[in-house]
Amino acid sequence: MRVMRWWVVALICVRVAAGWACSFEWEPVVFVSSTPDAPAAYAAGKLGLVRGNYELRHLVVAYRYLKGGTLSSDEQKIAALSTLGNPDYGSDLNIPNGAGVEPWIEARGRAGSPPPPIMSTVRNYKQTQQINGRSIEISTMYLNCPENAFTTAVATFTDRMKQWGASSPQLANWVAGQDAVFSNCGDNLGAMPAAAPGDASALLKQDRAYQMAAAHFYRGEWEGARKGFDAIARDKSSPWQIWGGYLAARADVRQAYVEASLPTGDQYVSTFDPAPMKDALIRLEAVVQNATYPRVHHAAEMELEFVRIRVDSAAAVDAIARVMSGGRPDEDFEQHLIDLHVIQRRGFSMGNSDLAQWILAMQKDPSSAYARWKQQPSLPWLIAALSSATVDDAQAQELLAAAAKVNSASPGYTTVNYERALLLLRLNKPGEARDLLSKELPPLRKDSDRPSAANAYTALRMLTAQSLEAMLQDVPRTLADPNVDQAITNTSTETCYGSSGSPICTPKSARQQIADDSAIFFNERFPMSLWVEAAKNHALAPESLRSELAMAAWTRASMLHDDASARALLPLLPKALQTQAGDGTGFSAVFAMLHGPGLAPWITPGPQASANYDRLYGHGAWWCAESEPGGEEYPYATGQIVWPLPDPLFLKPEEKAQGAIEAASLKKQPAASIQLSQQALAFAREHPEDPRVPEALAMSVRAMHYGCDSNNDDAVRKATGKSVFDLLHHKYPQSEWTKKTPYYY
Repeated sequence: MRVMRWWVVALICVRVAAGWACSFEWEPVVFVSSTPDAPAAYAAGKLGLVRGNYELRHLVVAYRYLKGGTLSSDEQKIAALSTLGNPDYGSDLNIPNGAGVEPWIEARGRAGSPPPPIMSTVRNYKQTQQINGRSIEISTMYLNCPENAFTTAVATFTDRMKQWGASSPQLANWVAGQDAVFSNCGDNLGAMPAAAPGDASALLKQDRAYQMAAAHFYRGEWEGARKGFDAIARDKSSPWQIWGGYLAARADVRQAYVEASLPTGDQYVSTFDPAPMKDALIRLEAVVQNATYPRVHHAAEMELEFVRIRVDSAAAVDAIARVMSGGRPDEDFEQHLIDLHVIQRRGFSMGNSDLAQWILAMQKDPSSAYARWKQQPSLPWLIAALSSATVDDAQAQELLAAAAKVNSASPGYTTVNYERALLLLRLNKPGEARDLLSKELPPLRKDSDRPSAANAYTALRMLTAQSLEAMLQDVPRTLADPNVDQAITNTSTETCYGSSGSPICTPKSARQQIADDSAIFFNERFPMSLWVEAAKNHALAPESLRSELAMAAWTRASMLHDDASARALLPLLPKALQTQAGDGTGFSAVFAMLHGPGLAPWITPGPQASANYDRLYGHGAWWCAESEPGGEEYPYATGQIVWPLPDPLFLKPEEKAQGAIEAASLKKQPAASIQLSQQALAFAREHPEDPRVPEALAMSVRAMHYGCDSNNDDAVRKATGKSVFDLLHHKYPQSEWTKKTPYYY
């Protein structure tokens, strides 16, 4: 398996390869993941919902199973990895300098050879180039002598010591020659191996020819390396003959990169000189055609693939696709995934293979999917065609009929039915879509380790709801990212992140939370009347979500000066908040909100800050100006998969209009800390004898310090904060709240 491509050159070996952010700003939550929820199950063929935004490697796995194939146990292990082996095709940020040196020193010591000088295996190649009329020195650092080079030296030394003896002059001469080879690994050029003595054995002379070619290679003397390896390839009696042509091609590849012009800045593929790369292509094609030794053949095949990616990527992808789509396991599965990733990342041609074209259709352009499916009916293309189907009745009905025939045991069953339901919605058949989704949802919801499919189905079904109550049943979704599920036990990235046992951490939130689409509906399209109705409706469960929705609705009503709605919602609030809120309107509401840093007049996808509304965990508390979550200007990329989001079927035009008016009104309001402090200040001036005033002023100063702010309200914030502070200290100097507030910010 190859990992460090041209940077790691072994001369005769195949390359072996949400928590809280500040305070109440949640990290993005995931309900429908862009990667498989359970990688091991996915790699074993339990695909669940295959999405077009999956990485190429996940789509390769899906294609194999959708076409009726399987992955071997080794391939499954690779497919289940969170990341592939290092696809580092040109980055030298982490060069393994010195790997393999110690075993070589230990081995040569067995023959009594003194330790060689300390050597570096990394070389910094410098060249001067003319760029825009200026001489620029370009430095290319690369791993010159990799671990495999020393492994080969150790193996050869061990064999020669058996043949010649530990005290043999020939072995000493061989070691001296190998020391000269490795003296060229670092920045400073070392010695060339001396010619073998005239009376040396044929084997030592053949070894010396190999050592001299290798020394030229490490010195960057490409022509000398090629001539040496070509001569070895012609010497049929040499033990190195089988590798000669391959290694000459390696010299071409090394030259193509080391002497290239400026790097691209792409960490995966550096620039290269096309001329020697094309020479390598010709050499490697000949080696692959003529090699009789499996190791040589495989090494040359992999190197040829590497070169073809750069010279003719379409042909390379076609060759890779033939192997990866076949019925037999791919022994280079990981490397092929890496190669395809690099080709796609660099924008190289993906060729015309069925695999590559399907991936492109799923990820970018499905416009030709229906034609491909008609031409070549298969499950992968049925899925792609369904996802891109228009409302053309004949085409849609044909696809729906084909989708209905997919067996429940098929690895594509969940994906097909999702796309089938989505097409029914596009055809304005919500009843049929709802029936299909309701039938398939129960088993999906039982699979707690893979919630993405159930969440996606639920999101679609919510769009078919004919009443608010029906919609509320589909509001809760299960968090799909286990990392976020752990993070929501925490409260501060600075003091509590990853430590649920900390005394300032919140209890672990439920995995059932409000998703993106619901946040958009409530924040942007629903009027207060639907907020109130939803907060009272037990169809929304668990109760924690209903309570959090009620707190957001009450805060929203208060900020909109909708006293009737605020009073209606008051009994739904936590008892402590009810006590602070009094009658739930006017200054009583302001007073309560100053004590509630986690309150906000909207809901967010995922855990709500209002779950612990009265806890102050740091800066960024209360809500910000003009930053309401769920805005229509963009979807939440982590969860909203139907965009643009249509209105709920039950939403009346006049309700949507009123909801838009209310949302616009909230957008015009300043940050919570400013407007609450201004209202507290105004009330204090009109009602100075109210016993709550000193506390409200002190809480206002606190809100100014910890509340969400922005650069454009800094002057207002400072002026308001000073006015509040001055009034508190001048009017109420003996109050305990004044003593607790020695500074303003």
